Amino acid sequence: MQLTAGNGLGITIDGTGRWGVDDGSTGQLGFTFNGKDLLKNATTGRNEAGLMLGLSATRVSDVVKISNTTRSTDWVLQGSIGTGNTSGDLKELVAVYKEAGTVTSPLGLEITQRVYGWNTTSDVGYVILEYRLKNTSSDTLKQLSLGVFADWNLGTASENRADWDANNNLGYIYESGGTGTHAGIALLTAQTSQYYAFDQDGTAGSINITDGFSKAEKYESMSSGNLARSKAGETGNGNDVAHTVGASIITIAPGETTMVAFVLVAGTSLTELQSRVTQAKSRFQTRYTSPTPTLPSDLKTCGPTGEVTVTPTGGTNFRFYDQVPTLGVTTPIGEGASLRVANITANRTIYVTSTDSLFEGSHTSVTVRYLYPSVSIADGLRELCVDGNLTLTASALGAGSTPLSYQWQRNGQNIGSDSVAVLINEPGTYKVTVSEEGCTRTSSEVTITQIQKPVIAQNGTDLAVTATADALTYQWFYNNLPLTGANASSYTPRATGAYTVRVSFGNGCEVLSDAFQVEVTSLSQAPAPLQGVKVYPIPVPNQGEFTLELPQNTSSSKGYEVTLIDFAGRVLLKTGFAQGGKYLVNLPGHWPQGIYFLKVSSKGTSTKQAIIKLAIQK
Repeated sequence: MQLTAGNGLGITIDGTGRWGVDDGSTGQLGFTFNGKDLLKNATTGRNEAGLMLGLSATRVSDVVKISNTTRSTDWVLQGSIGTGNTSGDLKELVAVYKEAGTVTSPLGLEITQRVYGWNTTSDVGYVILEYRLKNTSSDTLKQLSLGVFADWNLGTASENRADWDANNNLGYIYESGGTGTHAGIALLTAQTSQYYAFDQDGTAGSINITDGFSKAEKYESMSSGNLARSKAGETGNGNDVAHTVGASIITIAPGETTMVAFVLVAGTSLTELQSRVTQAKSRFQTRYTSPTPTLPSDLKTCGPTGEVTVTPTGGTNFRFYDQVPTLGVTTPIGEGASLRVANITANRTIYVTSTDSLFEGSHTSVTVRYLYPSVSIADGLRELCVDGNLTLTASALGAGSTPLSYQWQRNGQNIGSDSVAVLINEPGTYKVTVSEEGCTRTSSEVTITQIQKPVIAQNGTDLAVTATADALTYQWFYNNLPLTGANASSYTPRATGAYTVRVSFGNGCEVLSDAFQVEVTSLSQAPAPLQGVKVYPIPVPNQGEFTLELPQNTSSSKGYEVTLIDFAGRVLLKTGFAQGGKYLVNLPGHWPQGIYFLKVSSKGTSTKQAIIKLAIQK
């Protein structure tokens, strides 16, 4: 069947592994380029090009020449040649063949051969020859070699040369003079290339194929080394040359299929051949590049150490990378249908390609979001005032813009608060758990203590208060009035009455004790009371001015001594008056408010005394 492609290139295949066929039947094209069959031997009238496969010198299946009049027929077409994919500019022929029953040592292979090209201005002068080799035997085929043999006849066949272009895996034949026609075969797939250039008459150490082409010689030409013989026709004006371009397949397991592909190319120069090989490689790679996988739009994992499974869709076999992959260079971190990624402690990007087809596809990526919000309880008060409360506030930071949620606990039990701050009025151990998209983290605990009401106790003649070590200041009171200078944790009472103390702990927390009743007694005989002493107004106003009224002298009194004492027993003012009467007394304005005592004693043979309690207000 014929295929025309590449704007001026035509090829005929017979469905048994031969290509470029022209046995004289009507319509056969051989391998025609610009109107010329580049395989036609003008002397024999035969075209020789086809497939060879072998495991050893005695185990070869092929369809190429045995002599100038006979050829091997080891492959048999299964069914008929099909047209394959013919969409758009693509033209394709497909044939399936197996080894004939007459083959004494069959390899156990089924071959699906495709020949295709494109009728576009950029796809001139080439067709792609593709073989899919399926091992139908129960044995693993090891060290299998494949060769494509071609006896090109360009212009004057005896003036041809053969050479090898390692950069393009291209074996080519060209005229040493004349039209400059070039033709060749290049390996497109990734196997190790093989090449053998024949001087057909056996000169310069070449295998001689003019006297026959044996199975052993065929095997030698496709297996004797990467570049067993890279040139032919080197002397004089050239020679009648041919070549085998091959691939070392290594192994094919039972039931496994391996692809090997070549481009058959023609042109007017080596540069033109190379350009067309490059175009063919691009077309071939595009056709067999795996599709780009589809990944989940969002993946997340929770700290402190997260893990996640990346499962792509749009294929079955994938490669996973932890950096943008350079194909053939970057080593994957995993292969298969999915990848389990563990020990994640930060955002991590995974890059994925598909390997379902011959060539690894373009990568796509997904970033695994690591969620482990930071959380602590902000510094602040850690003591509750008596009957007071305080606010605990969480300091938290998440990875994204999603609002955080909170759960507060007291002594290990939820307390119902789900906001960033909580108002508490009970002592205990508190912590908060913050949640970001279902990922949680709990703060360190803080201990909240309760300030206790101070208790007054009597120790001999002193009163003392027990309070926590955090107490900052003290203020004692007598009958609910502040005692000037009474600012220590203990106090010596001077008069009978109710004493209380106010303890300040800072941060606005002031606690007043319960009243402690004191009765002051004396063993010494008190002076007789002095009658008629008056002080007004009481309480003394903030100007510190009051009137003192003293009784008139008697035969036993010779004036008066007046003393002003604060509640701590300190004498603040001492003066005397010779006669009774009314006197205006002015106290210093800087004296603090509180309780003071005014002691008035008569002078003379019989001392009498009056004590009056003053309260100075501010």
